[in-house]
Amino acid sequence: MPSTRLVPALALLGFGAALNLPQAALADRTRDVDLREPLAAGVAVEIDDVNGSIVARPTTGRDVTVHAHASSGEADPGTVVRAVKSGNRLVICAVFPGDAQSGSCSHNGGNGINNGRFRVDLRVGIPSGTPVFARNVNGSIHATGFASPVDASSVSGAVVIATSANANASTVNGSIEAHFSGREDARFNAVNGPIDLIVPASADATFRAETLNGAISADGVALDTQAGQFVGHTATATLGAGRARISAHAVNGTIRLERR
Repeated sequence: MPSTRLVPALALLGFGAALNLPQAALADRTRDVDLREPLAAGVAVEIDDVNGSIVARPTTGRDVTVHAHASSGEADPGTVVRAVKSGNRLVICAVFPGDAQSGSCSHNGGNGINNGRFRVDLRVGIPSGTPVFARNVNGSIHATGFASPVDASSVSGAVVIATSANANASTVNGSIEAHFSGREDARFNAVNGPIDLIVPASADATFRAETLNGAISADGVALDTQAGQFVGHTATATLGAGRARISAHAVNGTIRLERR
């Protein structure tokens, strides 16, 4: 059952005044919600958030487990999180003020998102072998320990993924760190932030990296680097027989490839 902890400002008014606490701090309310959803065979898991962090880890069994921690500076956090089946995906989504109340996972905005006073942190356990998709707007993504495909993207936040299968990641403002097989096609894109890619010695791919403002380097890999005609750098490398394709693009940030 969901557990709720509310901290009404009026009840703490005298105490807060004595400590000279700001009014906003007194109004903060939090809510913790736990979900458990059975996952059918062949169904992927998608995690959607707007303001908050996402942490995903593999688990045993066939249930997806979710712990959501919401904090609000203005109102009762309310529903906080829901699970919705959409095609061949089970979507776990944070619910924000202004979101549709129809039970869907579409985000309609609202003051709780726009002013940053509403936050939901998601911790999700996903059955081993399940493809993982993680989407965030303001917040980091950590999806590690997997043996299945992982695809993660954030607008403002760091992305860290680790899987023995293939991986894709993107962020606008943040860094990317990815540990992956290097034996299947993979793409990594960052606008403002570095990209660090770690592949095993068994990687079998053609690597291509492009950056506008930033260096490209490699550990344990021979790079063929070329400077752009006016700005930027491009580098390529062949890992194994070069069967798969790994691409990395950065605007303002370095790109580093490491082969272990």
